[in-house]
Amino acid sequence: MQDLSFGMTQDQVKSELGSSYQVVASSINKDGKTVTGWRYQDSDKDPAYMVYFVDGKLAQWGEANALRSIPDLGDPTGK
Repeated sequence: MQDLSFGMTQDQVKSELGSSYQVVASSINKDGKTVTGWRYQDSDKDPAYMVYFVDGKLAQWGEANALRSIPDLGDPTGK
């Protein structure tokens, strides 16, 4: 997770974290952009980590429980 950065493509994230993920969510947001969530978890005893993409670019990541408390701040560019 330390080598992730905003705007990475899905292929770049796979290269960093591997392909052992589950697609757990996919939708179109109010701006018409595709939002996709991937879940990484080594075992049931380990914490789950989530990565979220907006239109195929990394927009958010972290431990699943921690992400629940992050507010939706919207697009800082106003797009």
